[in-house]
Amino acid sequence: MKIANIRAPTKTKTLELRSLVDRDAENIQKLFGMPNFVREDFGTQFWRYEGKDCRLNIAMYPKGSSAKYQVAHSETSDKNGRKIDQTLCLKKLFLEVQNFRD
Repeated sequence: MKIANIRAPTKTKTLELRSLVDRDAENIQKLFGMPNFVREDFGTQFWRYEGKDCRLNIAMYPKGSSAKYQVAHSETSDKNGRKIDQTLCLKKLFLEVQNFRD
């Protein structure tokens, strides 16, 4: 009797984030890719990510005297602009990016 080669299940990529505050722009792009919308006003950058079910808005300011931007505020909403659970939306957006990359 021949035993089939069985591989261990691959670990699903998940995201365990409750907040994006203090993460830098490079880290945000690694998590979610390029934003769907970017605007800069008076040294503040506003990024938006559009998912199938939710939207992520981020406000970033330069960190100290460096040119690196850091998240100061983030909020999530549904497509109609109603606030929704941020942890759930971040997971959904992350998984959409991962599925797109695979």
